[in-house]
Amino acid sequence: MFLSVSPLYGQDAGALTGAAGFEVSTISFRGAAGSLILYGAYNLSPRFALGLRIGGGSDIKQMASIEGAAFFRWYFFTQGTPAPFHRRAFFVQAAAGGGIYSAFIDTGAPASVHPVALGEGAAGLRLYFRHNNAPVFLEPFIRYAYPSGLGAGFVFGGG
Repeated sequence: MFLSVSPLYGQDAGALTGAAGFEVSTISFRGAAGSLILYGAYNLSPRFALGLRIGGGSDIKQMASIEGAAFFRWYFFTQGTPAPFHRRAFFVQAAAGGGIYSAFIDTGAPASVHPVALGEGAAGLRLYFRHNNAPVFLEPFIRYAYPSGLGAGFVFGGG
């Protein structure tokens, strides 16, 4: 049954996790832009985490961005054993921060640089597996952020 939550573990309380990954987003005048992502989080409990996320991206031709945000994450459904080998944890996340966005609209003109407040909502799935008896995870996610728009990607990390 989907709603049976056999242990309620998203991750171990008091642990630090870190991850790096890639995202494709709509922060572009045409098409999509790619971003590299780094984040670190502290697990307040098996269900909640606080963290910091930074990302830098560009569509190579017209837009570039650097974003930083603090986030709060809630693991609302988990499945699997407490050991990290066969565990899955769905999550939702809210974030607030800021970004610097630069546009190169005309090749002869200087870039226009704009600092902007950032608000974000995300959802994803954390898939745990083991490597040399250490917990490692892969997180595919989707997010919507103002002003960068819709994004989807993944991060790979451990902790």
